[in-house]
Amino acid sequence: MADTVSWNKGAGSDSDNPGAYTCATDVTSLSDRMRAASSWEWYKIVSDVAGTTITSGHNGQSGASVISALAISDCIDGTRDICTGDGCLGGTVTDINISLAAWASATNNKTALPYCAGSGCNTTANSDYRAACELTLDNDLPLKCSASNIFYRNQKVCNDGDTNYTWAAAVLDTVNPRMLGYSSCSTVSYSGSNSTYVYNGFRAVVRP
Repeated sequence: MADTVSWNKGAGSDSDNPGAYTCATDVTSLSDRMRAASSWEWYKIVSDVAGTTITSGHNGQSGASVISALAISDCIDGTRDICTGDGCLGGTVTDINISLAAWASATNNKTALPYCAGSGCNTTANSDYRAACELTLDNDLPLKCSASNIFYRNQKVCNDGDTNYTWAAAVLDTVNPRMLGYSSCSTVSYSGSNSTYVYNGFRAVVRP
């Protein structure tokens, strides 16, 4: 849904600290917040990120330098669901990834980044992103690389000239969260938690 954003704005290079952000309260229904997200109207989803008040002037890529993928994906359901404070996700990389995978797979309208639980994101069982990418049912191809012109086709992994990466709810180490690559459903890369580069993007997964 956006490119050139950090995973965790305002938390430095510390992947176990979700950083400071406040969910917006003006838009109340999940459907309206999803419409806002698809339109890049970030101020309807999050009101503050790392001390910066988010306004309509931050819509789209105008807000890339201050928007946090973790903040937006956590607030789409209208509530901050992930923990707060340094070290709250766990003391080891394994602990952090367990915490993030649980958050990413929560039900009851919780929202999150797609998760990649394994070290290589090498099976559909440890990556909901890859599982969706590889769906092959005739009428259920939201992310299938060969499914041209499908609304939810995931152009971040289909090697179609879009060389962006999408953030995953997983970390490589204490300073680098994982990104899922554009060349296949399973390609994994990483970057600093607070880094903003031209190829860093994010998508949120909403589960009813």
